[in-house]
Amino acid sequence: DGEDFSHTVDWSLIVPPYWQKHGTQYKCSLTGRVLQRRPVIPERFDIFDLDIEGLIEVVSRFHVPKNNSNDVDGATKYAQLMRQKQDLHQTELQPSALEALRNWKHKKEQQLLGQVGIQSADYSNQQRQMMGVGDVSRDGAADRKKARELLKAQQEQQRKSEAQQKAAQRAQHSAAQQQQLVANKRIAQQRLQQQQQRVRQDQSAAQQEQWQREQQRRAEQARQNEFVKIGAQAESSQRANARQQQMLSGLEDKASGQHQARSAQKQQHSQFLNAKQASQQAQRANVQQQRSHRVQQQSAAQQARQQSLAQQRAQADADAQRQAQERLRKEREKSLTTQIYNLLDTTTCGIDYDDFASEFYRKYNRTWDPQPVFQTDDLDTIFNRDQTLRNAVTVIRAGMTKRVIARRHYSKIAIVSEETNDILTALAISSNVDEAIQYLRQMLGERERERLDRQQEVQRQRQNNYGLPHGWRVKKTAQGRLFFINDSTKATQWDDPRPLPSGWRAMKTAQGRPFYINDINKSTSWNDPRPKINI
Repeated sequence: DGEDFSHTVDWSLIVPPYWQKHGTQYKCSLTGRVLQRRPVIPERFDIFDLDIEGLIEVVSRFHVPKNNSNDVDGATKYAQLMRQKQDLHQTELQPSALEALRNWKHKKEQQLLGQVGIQSADYSNQQRQMMGVGDVSRDGAADRKKARELLKAQQEQQRKSEAQQKAAQRAQHSAAQQQQLVANKRIAQQRLQQQQQRVRQDQSAAQQEQWQREQQRRAEQARQNEFVKIGAQAESSQRANARQQQMLSGLEDKASGQHQARSAQKQQHSQFLNAKQASQQAQRANVQQQRSHRVQQQSAAQQARQQSLAQQRAQADADAQRQAQERLRKEREKSLTTQIYNLLDTTTCGIDYDDFASEFYRKYNRTWDPQPVFQTDDLDTIFNRDQTLRNAVTVIRAGMTKRVIARRHYSKIAIVSEETNDILTALAISSNVDEAIQYLRQMLGERERERLDRQQEVQRQRQNNYGLPHGWRVKKTAQGRLFFINDSTKATQWDDPRPLPSGWRAMKTAQGRPFYINDINKSTSWNDPRPKINI
């Protein structure tokens, strides 16, 4: 059997300890981190590429508590190791990380195979018999082989099920997009039909108005023609009366001036014809001029009305479009503001600026894109721009870290401490504000206890002469470096005269840097294993 148990378990399907799935994201209750994809279990060779924090996380995450009640769980072990981070070295943590990962994988495999009682997976048959671990018979091996084959089949079925679920989700997403596209096309067709109907109504109204103007023009022309006809009849009647009078006058004066009467009658008739012709020409010219003037006025009025209607229609469309865009922008801004407030109200520990987009997507299942609504994607600008958000949230800053939290939640934790770094630390590793308050109080209490312990340690060291041999004492230079004084020989030295603890010895590198070797657990350290002297 291999040490990583990959022959039996597909570790890519197993979620590591302290990771919980929330929607499409995974959140770690140990470190507070959030991932968009499933976290993976590290391999043995990955351990040697990790830094101090990564090794502490592996040791704590895959820590398997022993049967005795004094052993701690992974979360407590993580907190303890993080407090001792400055005193730890990679060479000390790598064997512990490998052992913790190996034990956890073995226990997980045995749980999956139903053999929880087996404590180790790398024993030979003789060692199993000596230790009483497992069934080393041929039947026992066959049973374990069947169990492993069954586990492999179950994991293969799990992989197929996950692939089918992903395919179904993609199909549902594609169908929803297609339905949205069809709905958008239907809305566009309805808008086009409405626009065409408005155009037809406008054309019908324009034709009706033109027909009415034509009827008015024809009625005016008929009245003018009737006026000319009545005037011609009156003139003809006058001429007849005049001829009759002339005839009577001519008969009376026939004897004396018949020739003169004829000449006068001819002259008068000629003048009448000339006057009549001039009058008719003047009337025709006047009627033609009036008609041309009315046509020009009507044409100019029609063009002016068309231009006015076009300008009014364009202005109305522009105003309606601006109002619709402004109304839509305000609705989107209000909706997005409400979503931001609801997100911060439900996330009582607040959200780090770097995680805001992922938290928004996890809650509303859509991408965080404030640019179309607020014309910016800077969170500080958004929170200061909107009056509602400015009064409802608080932004906590410390160095490059920024975290936004609902003001009513912040007021709870600010009562405990106003130290920004402590508040950010408590919020980052807690799932709710009450847990953060409790952790902050514990942290403040531990800090106070550590301060008291340091004072007691300094007092104890002073009382015990810091563990120095008889006749020795320690002082500090102006630069803070310790040196040691031998009152017997009146000599001083930089090296610590105290003996090393049992099992430890000191050596130096080729560059002259001292390091310490623990012969008991075969480990090395840059840190002096003797108690630290605090002056």
